Amino acid sequence: MLLHYFGSKEALVAEVMKQVHLRLQSTFRELLARAGKNAARTFVLDFWDALAARENQPSLRLLFEVQMLALQNPKRYRRYLASTSASWRKAIEAALPRTENTAATATLYNAVIDGLLLELLTTGDLRRTTQALRIFVKRCQPIATTRRKSRK
Repeated sequence: MLLHYFGSKEALVAEVMKQVHLRLQSTFRELLARAGKNAARTFVLDFWDALAARENQPSLRLLFEVQMLALQNPKRYRRYLASTSASWRKAIEAALPRTENTAATATLYNAVIDGLLLELLTTGDLRRTTQALRIFVKRCQPIATTRRKSRK
């Protein structure tokens, strides 16, 4: 029956992962909406706290597992690969001030958080990975709670 609705096991997995991403992105948008004007830097840390929460770790492990399967077999998981990175980059871009480097900055935030999540899941060291994110946030353009217009 599942093959009838989804066409393949990979399509089913892609749909499940899409739902996990949507739930996490919903948390991202909710936290962004609640962030005050002066809380732009702490927004990233609040989102990290939500992501890194123990109850989310099984979903994160599954996301990384599927990501590795997709990279090993891109034809079978093309649906998943097409949506995963682009959807996160767009969500992060929407929270950044618009500049000529917005897409690259969003990619950087995404890569750092992915890397730190992988480190957290590997080592279980929440204190160190959170400290690393704090250092990164201090050195980077903050996620903004309101978007600025680009200069022409």
